Amino acid sequence: MIRRALPKDIEGIEKVAEAARAFLKANGSRQWQDGYPFRENFLRDIEKEALFVFEEDGEILGTVSLQKEEDENYAEIFEGKWLNEEPYVAVHRLAVLKQGGGVGRKLLGFAEEYARKEGFRNLRCDTTEENQVMHHLLNGLGYQRCGIIYLKRTPVHNKRVAYQKVLQKATN
Repeated sequence: MIRRALPKDIEGIEKVAEAARAFLKANGSRQWQDGYPFRENFLRDIEKEALFVFEEDGEILGTVSLQKEEDENYAEIFEGKWLNEEPYVAVHRLAVLKQGGGVGRKLLGFAEEYARKEGFRNLRCDTTEENQVMHHLLNGLGYQRCGIIYLKRTPVHNKRVAYQKVLQKATN
């Protein structure tokens, strides 16, 4: 089940983030190796009602933050361009406890449903060049690589590959 995260979920969310950090490190990625995302990031997302968890049998197996406001990091894009300049939902802090269970795919599917329900037809996200698992997942779900963005929160290792997906209108 995917639901909004609650403050009581913070320990499970941090467990997922730690597992994701370890997986990224083991696969040669520098992403999230500075401790980010921090507890404060998750608590802020919970407060804004932007954080969701995938829960099964009382255990949190994945998490994703869905931001409806414009992301300052996406204001400038290099070596390409966004597919359009329409409003979008930014997908951030996608993490799963264990790889290979389809949780990431389900969370991204939920992100599409959420965006449509909230009146958006665009999703944007980013990842490091070396995060091949995320690239494979995004490409497999129809996201298009748009270019390069640079994160404003960190001066080092801030280069990210930017993706966008334009959602089709729901058919009845």
